[in-house]
Amino acid sequence: MGILAKKLPGLALSCILIALIGKLEAKDLSLLTFEKLNSYNPLEQKSEDIRYSFYFVHNPIFSLNRDNEWVCRMCKEFPSIDNGLLEVLDSSKNSYDLKISFEFDPNFSWGDGKPINGYDLYFTWQASSKLEHRFLGKHFFNRIQQISVDSNDPRKVTVYLRGKSSLFSDWGEITLLPRHLEKKIWLKHKDHPKSYFNHSHYNTDPFKPGLYSGFYNPVSSSQLKRSRNLQASQAAYEKINLIKPSDYAKTNRKNDFLIPETFPNEHKKILNEAKIEKTYPRKDVWGDSMSFEHITVNLRNPILKDKRIRKALSYGFDKNALISSVYKNFVSPAAHFLSPQYQGFNHNITLYDFDLQKSKKLLDDAEWVIDEATKMRHKMGKPLKISLITNSDPERVATAKFLAASWKEIGVELEVKVQKNSLFWTTIKRKAYDGLIMFAWQLPVDRSYYPLFSSNAVPNIRNQYQGQNISGWINNKVDRILINLKTEFSQSKRAAHLQALQKIFADEVPMIPLFLKNQVASLPKDINNFHISGNQFPSSHFVHEWASQNKKLKLSSKQTTK
Repeated sequence: MGILAKKLPGLALSCILIALIGKLEAKDLSLLTFEKLNSYNPLEQKSEDIRYSFYFVHNPIFSLNRDNEWVCRMCKEFPSIDNGLLEVLDSSKNSYDLKISFEFDPNFSWGDGKPINGYDLYFTWQASSKLEHRFLGKHFFNRIQQISVDSNDPRKVTVYLRGKSSLFSDWGEITLLPRHLEKKIWLKHKDHPKSYFNHSHYNTDPFKPGLYSGFYNPVSSSQLKRSRNLQASQAAYEKINLIKPSDYAKTNRKNDFLIPETFPNEHKKILNEAKIEKTYPRKDVWGDSMSFEHITVNLRNPILKDKRIRKALSYGFDKNALISSVYKNFVSPAAHFLSPQYQGFNHNITLYDFDLQKSKKLLDDAEWVIDEATKMRHKMGKPLKISLITNSDPERVATAKFLAASWKEIGVELEVKVQKNSLFWTTIKRKAYDGLIMFAWQLPVDRSYYPLFSSNAVPNIRNQYQGQNISGWINNKVDRILINLKTEFSQSKRAAHLQALQKIFADEVPMIPLFLKNQVASLPKDINNFHISGNQFPSSHFVHEWASQNKKLKLSSKQTTK
């Protein structure tokens, strides 16, 4: 090496040293997953059923960062009202409602080195036009009326859309097809979507690097390899092996392993199948999920329509004791429907702390009198009796029993009804419950809360029971906030609307918040910057930020980390 150093310029020598060090540091990661291999074609993916490995091999144009802020992933600047790249147009003068402009980052390319540009977006829009099933990005692509690509610089693109409603819940679903590989196939089969998918390279030749825009490319049905055409050199692993937990138990365990974030029971199941003992070197990382467990109140119930009763029930049980005894502290108490890490979370709203005196006073004020013989409350001879429906999930049943015992202390009788899953979800859809019902909403960042809280979203025969406002909550101020949220593009103004909504929610108590379910992941001890987002993006979305302790992480200005 000393002789070589005399003959090569400094830059060339540095490149050789980096290459050699990279080879020495290169490691494999075993991803323990129950995922079944199917097409990686973005237009075949359902947003609610994205596989963990999808974001290893694909990059969306826009995404959320670690602070749950929308940023450009594959473009230079995120389109916003403030920077003028997003415009609300006067639809009386043209047929468009919104105009979005952005420029693709030249540092991103397809896995075969072909630049990613506006023509790929235009083609993806074309290919999506005849698809009727629910696919990733459907809501966004269905709103597009025209796409203009700069012929002098195809990285610059302008998109015109109909409808002035917010795009925030759709931003992260915009994932592209490679025009240079897929267009010929699509043109031949465009009138028959199933035929196109069957003949797509994603199904016939799925290991073509050019099909993928992510930091890894599939090289076999069970292995991903780090891409050479993207800013992925800092990624900690050269290869990622997709292994069933039971198969990993049969290996010699020379590779590091990752168990993606999942709920504790599922995590334990994977550990057991992989035969990984507690002493095996690893670290566990915990984080919130999108799962908001709560009790929805039927506001048409003559007892529960009194806000004092709903508040009394909220004060009348020890949420921390419930979380400790039933959930072994594997969940986080919720103040309302929004997770604390989301933009717009109202930190000035506190939990309904366990307070029997407040609870009893509220019931007294509502003129529910204690019967000294039975210690239960009544009004005009009618007992204070409320029903609670839940499904047969053991933890929910245990929660219902905990609540029944707690509320008995304040003189409230809780009648617990356990239903089979099939009937339970029909009950939710049809709002066919009398008092209370316990279940979880999945709440991604910036989803529209209109279907949950709008007075127009109360399920009934006229809307074919499609509304999700099953509490029957009707509040004019809430309706105005929800309409503003649908059409507001300023993040700061959206945050203000959300905070106002949470304040009304906490005062009205249409739902009794319980907790946010926690997720746990297991990973190698020497990995830094692993992140459980708690939003719609799994941790694989941040794979480019993972770094081993002995490898310095370099992030671009758009890829900041704490």
